[in-house]
Amino acid sequence: MSDQTPMRDEIRQRLLRRPFAPFLVKMMDGARFAIIREFQMAAGATTAVIADPTGDRSRTIKLNDVASVSDLPAEAGQAAR
Repeated sequence: MSDQTPMRDEIRQRLLRRPFAPFLVKMMDGARFAIIREFQMAAGATTAVIADPTGDRSRTIKLNDVASVSDLPAEAGQAAR
């Protein structure tokens, strides 16, 4: 199944990393999501839900539409807390 959603394993590993390190999810359409808290994102087999850390909204994304996942500077996570 990993070949169907190549970013799934990468995202899951980042969500389980201890200590948690903020990361950036870039979508193929250009959208970007800064994941600054470990419980801000939940990843399933083919989709993920990303919660807005400043409100009560969320967005469901298709993991096949994730272009890349990269580290955020430590300051980005600290500034948003």
